[in-house]
Amino acid sequence: ATQDIGLPAEDEMHLYLCPQTLYKLHPDFDRLLEGILTHDSLAVIAMPAAQKEEWTAQVRARLEDRLGNALAARIRVFRRLDFAEFTKL
Repeated sequence: ATQDIGLPAEDEMHLYLCPQTLYKLHPDFDRLLEGILTHDSLAVIAMPAAQKEEWTAQVRARLEDRLGNALAARIRVFRRLDFAEFTKL
């Protein structure tokens, strides 16, 4: 369940899962995320944390700069999952 990894209840949001490793996200992809969040007021975008905390922090800072705090707050980074947990998403 999404609540097990720190996400809101499924009936409170439209969940967009971006299962890509954070450090692989190109800055041009930020525009796509911005479009989703702007056009869907219930959108929450979920991504797994990077292997290194500094990588996660760098991507978060970039997204906050690009999107502003209100939209960036709707991008949730969840803990890394093992394969069995990941397939249950």
